[in-house]
Parts: sequence; structure tokens; C-alpha cells
Amino acid sequence: MMRQYHAIKRENPDSILLFRMGDFYETFGDDAKIVAKDVGISLTARDKNSDNPIPLAGVPYHALDNYLSKLIKKGHRVAICEQLEDPKGAKGLVRRGVTRVVSPGTVVEGSMLSKSNNFLAAINETDDGLGFSIMDISTGEFSTAQFKDRESLESEMARYSPTEVIIPSENENISNWMMAMGVNTTPRESDSWAYPVAKKILEERFGSVSELNTYPMAITSAGAILSYVKDTQFSDLPHLRPPSLLIKAKTMTLDAVTLRNLEIVKTIGDSSKDTLFAILNRTSTAGGSRKLKDWLLRPLHDLKKLNERHEAVQELFDNTLSRREIKDILKGFQDVERLVSRLGHGSISPRDLDSLRISLNTLKDLKQFLSEEPLKSKLMKRLVKSIDTHKQVSKKLEEALVEEPPLVLRDGGIFKKGYSKELDDLRARASSGREWVVALETEEKTKTGIPKIKVGYNRVFGYYLEVPKAYAKKVPEHYHRKQTVAAGDRYITPELKEKETSILRADERSQALETELFKELREWIMDFLGSLQATTIAVSKIDGICSMAEVSQSNNYVRPEMSDDGALSISDGRHPVIEVLREGNYIPNSLQLDNKQRQLMILTGPNMGGKSTYMRQTALISVMAQSGCFVPASSARLGMVDRVFTRVGAHDDLVHGHSTFMVEMLELANILRNATPNSLVLLDEIGRGTSTFDGLALAWAVAEQLHAGKGVKTLFATHYHQLTDVSKILDKSVNCHMQAKEDGHELTLMHRVAEGPTDASFGIHVAKMAGVPEEVLERARKVLNNLEEGSTIEVSKAGPVQSVFSTDFGGRTETKQNPVVDEIKKMDLMNLTPLQALEKLHEIQQKLL
Repeated sequence: MMRQYHAIKRENPDSILLFRMGDFYETFGDDAKIVAKDVGISLTARDKNSDNPIPLAGVPYHALDNYLSKLIKKGHRVAICEQLEDPKGAKGLVRRGVTRVVSPGTVVEGSMLSKSNNFLAAINETDDGLGFSIMDISTGEFSTAQFKDRESLESEMARYSPTEVIIPSENENISNWMMAMGVNTTPRESDSWAYPVAKKILEERFGSVSELNTYPMAITSAGAILSYVKDTQFSDLPHLRPPSLLIKAKTMTLDAVTLRNLEIVKTIGDSSKDTLFAILNRTSTAGGSRKLKDWLLRPLHDLKKLNERHEAVQELFDNTLSRREIKDILKGFQDVERLVSRLGHGSISPRDLDSLRISLNTLKDLKQFLSEEPLKSKLMKRLVKSIDTHKQVSKKLEEALVEEPPLVLRDGGIFKKGYSKELDDLRARASSGREWVVALETEEKTKTGIPKIKVGYNRVFGYYLEVPKAYAKKVPEHYHRKQTVAAGDRYITPELKEKETSILRADERSQALETELFKELREWIMDFLGSLQATTIAVSKIDGICSMAEVSQSNNYVRPEMSDDGALSISDGRHPVIEVLREGNYIPNSLQLDNKQRQLMILTGPNMGGKSTYMRQTALISVMAQSGCFVPASSARLGMVDRVFTRVGAHDDLVHGHSTFMVEMLELANILRNATPNSLVLLDEIGRGTSTFDGLALAWAVAEQLHAGKGVKTLFATHYHQLTDVSKILDKSVNCHMQAKEDGHELTLMHRVAEGPTDASFGIHVAKMAGVPEEVLERARKVLNNLEEGSTIEVSKAGPVQSVFSTDFGGRTETKQNPVVDEIKKMDLMNLTPLQALEKLHEIQQKLL
């Protein structure tokens, strides 16, 4: 047996091998040590008394999902080795083999997945460019793309957040790159990345892939990822859709930096709470939740499609009763997208099929309601038409399945009486046998005169008669003792064993027949796989639109008017997340940007005055609008934005060895390279990580480039008040500021945007609000007054301030009064003779030497 184990382990060296032995999955050696530690079970040993005991740890077969989930969360790959034949009929060693390899990116079990997608990715890089493919085998999604630079690929990675990435095994550049990104990678042999091999793999599975022909790197990554899932799942995965080209979709680009700064699906602190998605997600189904997230991560950049989505949201916004009825009906719709994927994967359970039955009945209710209350918008009519209630499938499942089928196939009891005559006969035989056994107890009590005789059953001895010790003398001779227990002795009779054999044989045949019937039913439903997927996608979109309409109404959003003129006009805009967190106590602000007169806004004002929030809310309103949602404002007219860039906040990148300022400059370089006149750029405090004049110079040059060179709509928050002079030079720039009211040393932040610049940052006031000690604040005020008056600042003896500043803003350097300078100042040059002057000059020279 151990030779068999080692042979299978050698074929799966990079995986923990779960080796099926009876009712347990056993692990040995180093695998056992890992499993014991990571899932919290006891580590024991095989051959404990030998010179070389083998570490051993096992988990019950019926609890596999629980332990498997823990191992996958720890980042392990797990190879599941099953018994490929019934041990009872095996001649010699039971045949075993790996039936599936589970890794973080190949999980399909519903109990191990959240509502979100679980993406597997593949990345390839050569001199021809980069290939990127993405797949979710739990839903069947499959897309691929080709990029010229890593920056673009990283943006896609940020949107998908794959749990596992397949990379070429011999490419150290990719390996180091992924390691720096903190991504979980799986190396794959290089021959599977070859273009001819990859293309053949795709064509064998999907037929022609002609639309990918001009993207060779997209083909190599798509072929590699498909090869990987086929090899690890031991299946062709018929539920996988043909790979779609990511670049064909017209969407707004949101890179990794922007997704982080705008907190669309994750906060900067990596929480999923208090994000834009969390606020907008009012979906009733898991598929609807995934679809809504996808819309937020890939807002539309197609005006026609966007207007159709807005019309659909408007219709459900206006029809509150219809919307809420649809949402209530959809609560009964299970995660059919994943059920269907498990159907294609071959891992669907009886309980899953029952969930499919319930969901199809839900679709009947939905169709019935929508026939009585038809929706009229183009998109909703198309989506409703795409829903197929699959009457045949629904009828078949209704006829076949019991009311509450078991969770796993091996438990039996799946099919209704009348579905199979042969199954009914076997069940009747087993049932009559059990009835005979029950009647036997009464009969034996009468025959033997033992009032406390009991019939029992266990898996070791089968059926038995248990007699208390007090009645041992009354036991008939034809009783054969099999076991002694504390309560008495257990006996069998020839008649009982014969009936037991009949019952167990009927049970075994019944279970085998149910297994065959279940497989037949599963294969029959496979013919409807494509239409079931199409229906599920339509339902998910309807749910996503309902969610947008629901939140738009409850949060008082307004439908934006979309255009392609590049203007952004927002009246009384609000931050969609912060207004909810503050329970409506939020001060709205308006905004006007366009390509003619107000392209660049220089925004000044105190810290904590609301500059960053104002900028972020502008970007979020654009993202929401182009996702199809209404927006938090009293009115909005928005030009289509092709990309949102953000340079907000300060952080370093220790993994890449980048300082805060270097990170800032890298993000800025990305903006200057890729922004277009249709982009929206948010810049907050450019240049603050270096000296004052370097920072100001950079900020000024960037403002000029975005204004004249790029023509990009830009919100530029700064504390460099000199930058407000840009508006005197650049004709399409304007100054705005966040209002604040000063009363002595007290400051009230108004959180309102007003036209024109501000001439103060109120830094000392904000420091006071933060609790900085009063003596430090007082000293800071004196230093500030001296600077503003142009006076020299004396060193404070009482505190830690040790710097002395020049009064000249353009040349603030440390100064210290020199006695030689004093001496020269005191000279009466008009009354000195030339000889005396030479002597004085000689004295000064000597002092300086």
C-alpha cells in the first residue's frame, strides 16, 4: 500500500496528497506534518514501534470540504486520491488514483466560496508583449488579452484580483514580478506556453478562435490556463465559455492606484465594508452581486449601451412596486451560475439539483409576474426575453427528486417513489426485510420468554439479538454468540443472517442504481447547459439593475444626463459612502469642468477642509454614472470619461524599495503618459515629499502639461498658494477653495467649495484641533508671524526648536551673525587712509584664515 502511495505522490510532488483509505483521507510524511498543523488535528504515526515510524494524519471522508477549505486558505495545492473500485470486490490492493487537484484558483465547492468570483489567471511575457488570461471555473467565465506593458496588465490584475496565477516555470522575471506584487503563483512547464501548442488546445476545446489570431500572446496565456485546468480537474469542463477578448469591451479604465484610492470594492485598509460596492449592493442573488461588482470595476464607455442601462434603471426606479416584487421573487433564485458549473465539472450534488429545481420554479413566478406587469425599456425587454424557464428540466426534476434530497450522493434516498420501478422494487425488498426484523423482536420475546431481548445493528456484525446477562440461561441453543458487551451478550441466528444478507444486498443494489440514475439525470440536464447559463446571466443583470434602482431611490440619487462633449457639471454633489456613514449629515458641493473654460481647477484650503473628499466624490460620481447607476446630486450632466487617474494620499512601497516621494512620482509619470482629453485626473499635494521649491516647480510644470500639453480635466488640490497664479497664465484654469471661518485662534471648517483662491492653509488651527500642546502652537504662531513680517527668527532656548530662518522666502538658509561682518559694518571708510585700509584688510584676512 505504501508503495502505491509513494508512486502517486511522485506524480504530484507539489501537492498535499489526500490518500483515501476506507472512511478516511490519510496523509503521510511531510504532508501529514503540514496537515496536522494547518487544520488543527493530531499527528500520529504509522508503524509506531518500528525504527522509522511514518508521520500520519487523517481526516474523515464526510468532512473533506471543511478540512480542504482550511488547506486552500493556507495557500496549499491538494491532490485528492480516491479508491477507484469497491474494496469488497477488489482482488488484492484497491486501485487508487488522483481524481482532482484543488488549488486556490480551482475551487468549485459552494461551501468554500463567497458570493464573489474566484479568478484563476495566467501571465506570459516575451519580446512580443504580455499575455493575460482570466478564468473562473466556478462560473465558466473565460477572457484573454494582450498588452504592451506591465502597467496595463497590472490594472487588469487589480480589477480581477485572482487568487492564483499560472506562470511559465523558467521565467524568473515574471516570478520576481509576481512575488513583488504578493501574488500566489503556480509555475507551469514551458512547452504548454508555446503558441502552436496553446492554439491547438483552444481549437480542440472551442473550435475556431480566429478572433484571437492577431493576439499571439493572448493565445499562449489562454492555452496555458485551459491546459492547467484540464490537467488538474480531469475534465474538459464543458461549462467553460469560449475566451472573449478583454480589449473589445468599451469600458472606463480604472488602474490599481485608482481602485485603491477611490475604495470601490476594497478600502485602503483592505476591508470590504464602507466601499462604493457595499453601499450600492442591494442585490437578491449571488450572480447579481457579482454582476454589479463587475459593472463598477468596468464602467461603460459606450454612450448607447449606457443610455439603455440608465433607461432600465429609470423604469424600475419609477415602478417601486414592480421592482420590489421582482427583488422578492429573486430571493428564491439560488446561485445557478455555480450550480451549472458544478454540473459541467461533474461535482454537482443531489441538493444542488434540488436548488436548481427551486430556482426554475422561481423563474416561472418571475415570468408570470412580468407577463402581468410587462417592462418596456429596451434592455429589460431583451433580458426578460432571454429568460428560459426550462419547463422540461423543471418537470423532470419535480418527477425525480424527493422533497429534501441528501447533501451527498452516497447517502441515497434521492429519488421519489414511482421514478424507477426497479428502484421501487429494491426499496420494497429492503423495507420488507426491515419490517421482518422489527417483527422478529416481538416474536423472539414470545418464543424465548426473555422480555428484554432487543434487535440491533452495527456495521461490524450486522443485525444481532441482544440479551441481558440476567437472562443468559434462557438463551436458545440455535443462538450463536458474537459479542459480549457491558449490558449483556449479542447473538445471531441463521435466519437473521439470511434476512440481513437479503436486506444489505437490496440496499447495495438500490444505492448503485441510484448512482446510475443520478448520473443519467445529470447527463440529461447537460444538454441544457448553454441555455441555463444564458438565463442565469440575464437574471444576474436584472438583479443588478434592480439593485441600482433601489439604492438610487432610497439614497435620493438623480439620473445623470450623459454626453460626449467632455463637460462635467454636478449640482450639489455628495460622496456616496461618506453621506451614508454620516447618516445624511453631509454638505453637498457643486462642480463645473469642461474643455473650453474650466479644464483645470486649482483647489486650495485648510487641511481637513474637504478637498480630498470633494475630488473623490467627483470621480465616484463619474464611475457610478458610467456603471449605469444614478448619482448623489440634485442634477448632473456628465461627459463620458475614458479613464480616471488619482494621485492622492502618501505611502511608501517597501517591497519595490520606493520612498513615498518616489511612489508619488511613479504615479504621476503614469498619469502624464496615459491621460487623454477624455480622462479625469485627481491630484492631491503633488511635490510635498521633497523641498518646497522642487515641489512647487514640479506642481507648476505638471499643471501646465495637463492644461496645455494634454488638455485633461484636472482637479489639483495644493497648499502651494503660489500655484494659484497659474490661472493668470493658463486660460482654461480656475481657482477654487474650501471655505473656513477664522475667529481668533479658533477655526470652523465649512466644507463648502467657493470660487477663488485662499491665502492661508490654517495649519496651526488644524494642529490645535488635533490636540497639539498649546506651548508648541504658541511658538508656531510666533515663528509664522516673524516669517510673514520678514523678520529673523531667534532660536527658542525653552523648547526643541533649533532652526534659525532667513527672512527671504527665496533663500531661506540658516544664518549666524559673524563678528567679522560686525567689524566691517563699524568701519568709518571715509576717514581711513589707504595704508590704514590695507592694514585692516590684512587683520580681517588673518581672522578668516
